[in-house]
Amino acid sequence: MAAAILFMVGCASHSTKDVSQDYTATGVTSGVSATIYANHTVIEFDKEPSLAWLAPPIISITDEDNRAVSYERVGRFYRLNRRYDYFKLRVNGRLTAFFAHNNPIPTTPIKQNPSANLGQTITRDPVIF
Repeated sequence: MAAAILFMVGCASHSTKDVSQDYTATGVTSGVSATIYANHTVIEFDKEPSLAWLAPPIISITDEDNRAVSYERVGRFYRLNRRYDYFKLRVNGRLTAFFAHNNPIPTTPIKQNPSANLGQTITRDPVIF
């Protein structure tokens, strides 16, 4: 019971924030944004990330199925291999989850009867990683 309460309190502390005209994000959102450009998702950092003063950052990007996403880096810009509606970015262990604005989070629960869900899009809750 106590574990469930701690989990729910932890989830409630994460709020979503608009990080661009294309994406909202939750987690560590300061200094990073994501946009859609030429059918690719592009991540932009306010300043080039690093692990220490001279060490390169430890960056991993995963898709909605937790598979690694390939990208090209040019300075503080990271161009992903395609456009993503949902992806997770870890920079030096700090997590940010991005959600495309065209991929709305449902406000009503999905019905238990699978045939009643026809035509509904199932999306992820922004506070659960």
